[in-house]
Amino acid sequence: MTYKRTPTSGTCGLLFALHKHATVTDATLTHISVYPVKGLDAVGLDRAGITPGGGLADDRVYGMYDDEGHINGRRTAAIHAIEASFDRDAGTVDLS
Repeated sequence: MTYKRTPTSGTCGLLFALHKHATVTDATLTHISVYPVKGLDAVGLDRAGITPGGGLADDRVYGMYDDEGHINGRRTAAIHAIEASFDRDAGTVDLS
């Protein structure tokens, strides 16, 4: 199995679209989660940056590939048993 870093998608993460006449007067953010490895479980964060494309930094920056392409839960059910822990400062993801 090969682990590849993939570009962060501008459509994933935190995006807001407001009607031109709408206003936001108050909002509360209760938690932040990213999926550092596409297809695996979310990892909770206490803070996150926003990419130029509007997505969350560190979201889906890694992917798993085999000889047939991207590994995902539909093709490989065993992927759901893998847990990821993300160390933002070290720039590493540990899989267990």
